[in-house]
Amino acid sequence: MRDDTDDRSTVIDRVAPVDAPPPARPAIEVDDPGPAETAWRAAIDRAALPPWHPGAAGIVLVVSPHPDDETLAVGGLLHDLVAAGWRVRLASVTDGEAAYPAVSGLGALRRRELASALDRLGIADATVIHRLELPDGRVAQCQAALEERLTPLVAGMSWVLAPWGDDGHPDHEACGRAAAAVVARGGGGQMRFPAIRFFPIWAWQWAAPASPNSTIASSAGKDSSPASCSIT
Repeated sequence: MRDDTDDRSTVIDRVAPVDAPPPARPAIEVDDPGPAETAWRAAIDRAALPPWHPGAAGIVLVVSPHPDDETLAVGGLLHDLVAAGWRVRLASVTDGEAAYPAVSGLGALRRRELASALDRLGIADATVIHRLELPDGRVAQCQAALEERLTPLVAGMSWVLAPWGDDGHPDHEACGRAAAAVVARGGGGQMRFPAIRFFPIWAWQWAAPASPNSTIASSAGKDSSPASCSIT
């Protein structure tokens, strides 16, 4: 695993926030267990979403709002891709330093946890981390800067994986919007195969599998289905 933090040309400076709309829904109770996994599996089976076939081995860019989002959302997928010969470019958008304000040095701790998780997944040697250092909790206010810094990262990518744009966390949603905008512009004309897939993180918890606004119901039949990024 390589971390490009020492290369200051690839590290974003902290940017001044601007006005941004508030999240569309109330704060999510993180201690609420949410729907059972069996309920989601049944919903996915009913939706009959086609499996994702990523094609020949290449490089995948994963846009991760905070250290751990990539592991929780697509860790198993990345393990399978690397086992099939793929390489991973990880855009670690924030250090997750604001999750628990009372914890000193939380950002550094979460970076270490990220390195450990990639090692446990067996993908550390195939992964390059691009630490963007945007402010945790304020990514929406910095979306233009995020798009600017994501644009060169998509050069040569086969796929981009990013959070679903209605995931329920403002940082997650901003990352999804920024990634979608960059890919829609063709990644500056540098993507070989402009393609993006979205993944849920918090939506697994707050959404009801059978509800009209669930990740499954709202995405069935669309090329950008967040559930279709699973090949496990």
